[in-house]
Amino acid sequence: LSRAGTSLLHPSLGDVFSHEGAQAAPESPPACFGEGAATQWLGQLLQDAFGLTAWKGQGSALWSLRANASGGALQPLEAYILADVQAVPQWQGAGAALFHYNPFWHALEVLSDIPAELWAGLRQHLPPGGILIAVTSIYWRNAWKYGDPGFRYVHQDIGHYLGALGFASAVAGSRMTLLEGVSDDDIARLVGLRTGPGNADDEQAQALVAVSPPGSAA
Repeated sequence: LSRAGTSLLHPSLGDVFSHEGAQAAPESPPACFGEGAATQWLGQLLQDAFGLTAWKGQGSALWSLRANASGGALQPLEAYILADVQAVPQWQGAGAALFHYNPFWHALEVLSDIPAELWAGLRQHLPPGGILIAVTSIYWRNAWKYGDPGFRYVHQDIGHYLGALGFASAVAGSRMTLLEGVSDDDIARLVGLRTGPGNADDEQAQALVAVSPPGSAA
């Protein structure tokens, strides 16, 4: 698979690439399936909600700003997308897949296929082309700097994260629904995280959101 050109601020996702490639070559985009991987509304939604918006520098230091506010710009949250070919046309699997959104490359990392039976059950509650976005947190990204108050800052960031997604959905003409009845353990199972008691530095499930495509009645 050859690399396609990537524009970080392009309205559609530049690449869909493998998680293994991302681990092997973090300094450059891994092998990808090609440009226009996601529908334009989904690419724009992710960019407007979670994407990079600017770069800042001081001396030899360089850091990015993102669409969602974050205490200390530490960005302790991650977004996982559950979708099929209707939302991600370049996905070449047989059914749906679990993707991780990489804001630096404005791209979707393919983590795994979603079992057909599981996706069939989820799809009953989504309109055609609808997606699920799971939000997780890594508390250590804040705690190393802020200590105990970092726990509160992470939860403030969750509010900012969901708010940014809500505004991005409104701009895209799509509809966002926070699924408050889904437990943290169920969200964790959807994205392959540990359930039940764990270590403080484990990635933690926080929220599950359904997003309908523009023009959908649901």
